[in-house]
Amino acid sequence: MLVISKKQLYPNQTIKKASVTIKTSDVKKAVEHHLHLPKAKIHLLGSGRSNTNFVVNNKYVVRINAHLEEKDKINKEFVVLKALDGYNIAPKVFVKDTSKKLIPQDFLIIEYFDGTDLKNKRLSVKMIRDLAQLTATLHSISDTKLSKVKPSYQEVKVNIERLIKRTAKHGGKSDSKFLFQNLIHLSTTGPQNKLAVVHGDICDSNLVYDQQSQLRFIDFESCGLSDPAYDIADIFTGFGKTFSEKHQELFYEEYFQHRKDPTLKRRVEVFIPLKLFETLCWAVMHVYEIQQGIVSKEIQKTHPLHEHIDYANLFLNKCKKTGIISQSTYKLFSHN
Repeated sequence: MLVISKKQLYPNQTIKKASVTIKTSDVKKAVEHHLHLPKAKIHLLGSGRSNTNFVVNNKYVVRINAHLEEKDKINKEFVVLKALDGYNIAPKVFVKDTSKKLIPQDFLIIEYFDGTDLKNKRLSVKMIRDLAQLTATLHSISDTKLSKVKPSYQEVKVNIERLIKRTAKHGGKSDSKFLFQNLIHLSTTGPQNKLAVVHGDICDSNLVYDQQSQLRFIDFESCGLSDPAYDIADIFTGFGKTFSEKHQELFYEEYFQHRKDPTLKRRVEVFIPLKLFETLCWAVMHVYEIQQGIVSKEIQKTHPLHEHIDYANLFLNKCKKTGIISQSTYKLFSHN
């Protein structure tokens, strides 16, 4: 288990609390103003790791930024969804509001997919083939479609270094030092293929089968330009279900039917340890941010701190198992 007592994290700091609460009444005002629906049925869909989502009439989602430090997140997601409109792989976006007059945070109003996500679903041949086809379609979109979006995932190692700095900023200086010391043992940033549009967070909860049984992506806040191997390494390491060698080969077989990439497998193998380590860095950072109230109260309620600690521990053990971190440094960062 991670050692993350308040005393360890913040020996000389006052812990801030989240000051923004998202009210259903504010969402109602926003829906009336933008959609002209005065008697809409509105309910909380749920809170992700940095967004709070409300469903409107089973047709729209009001998607609210719940991460108080990421000021431009909604603007970026709006640009991404506009660029992907017409490909039938992502929700349509109807409204962007950054005024904070109706809701005290930036928000989007987007299409709602009335279906089921892949969480807690058993991996099947159909699911893997659908996922491979969907991913290949996204990767085949011209990078010029996102020319206004900075390639935030162009180099995974650079992203890890950024996360380490944020970990140190939020109080975990000893732990960020641990992460940095292990970072230098990662020998490569990975070969860079021609940039493509990548999702950036392909997990079972960000994939939905709609009413027409078509698999769609949701949650594009991490979308950007990168090597397509980044997304596939993410699927193989953090999907929530174990992708066996048989599953991986089935994925590749379908993927290559829709997008040719002769060196993809080799690049995925390079990205896998980097992706594991990046996720560990992110998980540790997110624990600190939850403690400091940098995400909204809704997320703190629906995803309590222990869930984030468990997630960080999961990837700490994955990194140890794959040899990314040594036994000695693992002991420094955990206890029985």
